[in-house]
Amino acid sequence: MIIRTLLLTFSLLTLQIQANELDYILNNMIKSYGGIEALRKVESYTQKWKVLALQQKIKGEDKRIVILPHTLDTTLTYPNKIERRVITPGERYKEHNGQKQSATGIKLQAMQLQLKRLYTPLILLELKDYLKLEDYNSHYALILSKDNEKTIYFIEKATNIITQVTAIIYANQKITFNTLYTKFKKFNNVLFPTKEYKSTNGIKTAILELEKMIIE
Repeated sequence: MIIRTLLLTFSLLTLQIQANELDYILNNMIKSYGGIEALRKVESYTQKWKVLALQQKIKGEDKRIVILPHTLDTTLTYPNKIERRVITPGERYKEHNGQKQSATGIKLQAMQLQLKRLYTPLILLELKDYLKLEDYNSHYALILSKDNEKTIYFIEKATNIITQVTAIIYANQKITFNTLYTKFKKFNNVLFPTKEYKSTNGIKTAILELEKMIIE
């Protein structure tokens, strides 16, 4: 009985220490990204990115309309096709060259994970009860899990900035989406990456460079 009580006490203390550490990390991230008030003012924005699709070796454009934490409307335009992916509280669909279809299953999960990778430190603070913390030499990893999917935010200790997001779907097979972030710049006093490197299951898929940013 005494051993069981001691184990329970130790577990509760461990959880409390991790919760305190999470608060510390997230609050430092919020400061590095521009502060609470600034972050609250940039939850709605439009971006235009130049895209180099590495497998097809073609250039295109990525237009994103973002309303955090619930909406992502992405239009990918290439010389040979146009793809649109929309996820809002009321709609979830994909369009290919104007042909619209509902997004379900793994396709919907992939879209939801693309939205989650855009979460700001302020949103992550609101979700801290669902986050797991892992500590590495130069980075922290904040892990947000739900059912058969996982989003991992890698935070550089030296800067308190998210430098990588890895999203994983556990379906019939494991699917991993990875995005590396570089060349950070402030817009309306909030830090954003202006270059992204994307890969799927270890295969490099695209390099994106930010051309235009409009804060709503």
